[in-house]
Amino acid sequence: MSGRLVLLAREAARYCGRTPQRTALAVLCVALSVSGAGGAVVYVRTLSAQVSRAVTALGVDVLIVAPRIDVAGRGRGLDSGKAQTLDITEFREMSRLLPPLADVGATRSQSLLVKAGPVSRNATTVVGVSANFADVRNLPLETGRFLLPEDQSRLTRVAVLGAAVARDLFGSEAAVGQRIFINRIAFEVVGLLTERGQSIDGGAMDVSILVPLDVALRRLSNSSYLSSVVVRINDESRADAIAALVTDVLRKRHHSTGRAPVDYELLRERDVRAGAAATARKLQVYGWSVGVGVLVSGALGVVAIQTLGLTERRREFGLRLALGASSQDLALQLLTESFIVCIFGTVCGLAILSASLRWLEWDRGLQPVDERLPWLLAATGVSFAINVGCALWPPFREARRPPRAALAS
Repeated sequence: MSGRLVLLAREAARYCGRTPQRTALAVLCVALSVSGAGGAVVYVRTLSAQVSRAVTALGVDVLIVAPRIDVAGRGRGLDSGKAQTLDITEFREMSRLLPPLADVGATRSQSLLVKAGPVSRNATTVVGVSANFADVRNLPLETGRFLLPEDQSRLTRVAVLGAAVARDLFGSEAAVGQRIFINRIAFEVVGLLTERGQSIDGGAMDVSILVPLDVALRRLSNSSYLSSVVVRINDESRADAIAALVTDVLRKRHHSTGRAPVDYELLRERDVRAGAAATARKLQVYGWSVGVGVLVSGALGVVAIQTLGLTERRREFGLRLALGASSQDLALQLLTESFIVCIFGTVCGLAILSASLRWLEWDRGLQPVDERLPWLLAATGVSFAINVGCALWPPFREARRPPRAALAS
């Protein structure tokens, strides 16, 4: 019995070798369906994990105060053609009034040239931040330290690098302790942020350099205008009261009365998180839809290719059955041919998927999800079973055709 199965397997492999183009097309269909289904699962699981991680990292609610662009040019300062209406004095006023109900941080963002030895990085985001910014935004450190209050008061030229910036400037070398030049001014690297990947809250930190706020204002921009004031609300039940207090401070300082247009805007990160979660759900539906579509398309392609090949061999099957071959042997040979195609297609699909994931993790900062392997194995198993079923259906139907009907076709 085993020798008979070996002969059938050899005959099946010999036929696959005699029709390389048709076999390659069938293998490609299976590979695309496997890689498409696996990619959809990885995409959905990674997206869900990143949204969950971002919401967990944010913790309590955050209120962001940002300047509103004044198209009429009534802003109190200009920065790259945009009116700036948020001043350092307003940040200090909020820092005096809000604690302990809330912690207040501030930022000043610019795009500047950064150099480290022979390596330069154009249009790098350099963010001046207050000393408590790491606590306000819940930023974890990989190595080194964060910016201290003494760095602010003494105008110390120190910097904390995002993971992607450190990798671009220093490669595999340790960044802490190195010297960089921002806009031709020397800074010492004192810390390295933990890589957070592309997410709704911390993805921008990977490609940013953090410096003391006063250094950014006096040495890098020569301005007192801020990019944002970040208010971390410690008591969720007082969130509306804190937002009203912030609004009152801004209205008094900006002399906003009645229905006059305001030159600032308040963003509740709770609303941002809700919007991001809704968008993530839509993207998950899109990912599942694409995966199912690719899987079904690949399976239908396998059915079409197998049916075409069997139709051309129908007279051969009829002749073999008329000469005494059993329908069982014929069915086993055809099923073996289909099984070989599915195995090779699945291996090729997994290779394509693995290479794509490695490229995304290396070049695009996609963070791997620890629990994605069981889902990936489940998706591969389901796609393999569907492709095997679709590939076996035409041979099974053809093997049951009577010899006279096969010869007459």
